[in-house]
Order: sequence, then C-alpha cells, then structure tokens
Amino acid sequence: MRKPDKVSSRERQTALYSFLLGRKDWTSQEEVCGIYGMSGGDFHNSSARRILSQDIQDINADPEFEKIIISGSKGIKIATQEEMEEFLRKHFTELSERFRRAKIMAAKAGADGQLRFERPAVEAFVRDKNRIEGEWRL
Repeated sequence: MRKPDKVSSRERQTALYSFLLGRKDWTSQEEVCGIYGMSGGDFHNSSARRILSQDIQDINADPEFEKIIISGSKGIKIATQEEMEEFLRKHFTELSERFRRAKIMAAKAGADGQLRFERPAVEAFVRDKNRIEGEWRL
C-alpha cells in the first residue's frame, strides 16, 4: 500500500508539466524542488535531480503530454517551435555522428577478425529434386 505522503510518478510528472506550461521563460531546476519534496541543499547531487531528469525523459516519451520539455544550462522549459527545431537538429546530428563512429569501429573490428559480423541470410538447401527448405541464420 502506498504511503499517503508519497506522490506517484505520474502525479509528479503531471504537476511538473502543468507548472512549466504556465511559464514562458527558463526555470531553474532548483525552482521545481517543491514538486520533488526538497528544499535547499545541493540539488545537483541529489536524488531529486535524478528523478527530475527521469521525469523529463518520461514526459517527452509519453504521447499524452503534447509538448516537449527541453533542458540546458539555463534550466528547463516547454520548447517553442524554434527551440524544438534547434533541439532536434542537434539531436539528429549527434545521433548521426555516433552512428558514423560505430560503423568505423565495426569495420575495424571486422578487419582484423576481432569480431565477425554476419548479415541475416537465408540459405536454401535442396533436399530432393523438387523440394527446397530455407533456414535463417544470424
């Protein structure tokens, strides 16, 4: 049974989202401490900071929340169209660069036999004159 003083993650996320919807400017992460049951202290080394980060990720991944929350050195906020375009451009650039580096590492690992990559393939075997059986191999 849930303790009455504990707030569920969904309630906390909804409170955070509603709080940010009412603000146009950046909000420091310390300002939202109340939602996480903290006041003062070293917020950046706290469990509240980790929970806040997870809640932002969960809100951004949940289709029920229509807007995206962005975070940066200035704090957190609901993204405007321009900020969202810039955020996604940076995000896709980072992913593209990570993919490029992963391809290079995979090629290097395969070149010297450190790791063997096989693409999914279908091998056909002729069992008798008129019958072919297939097998998937990874």
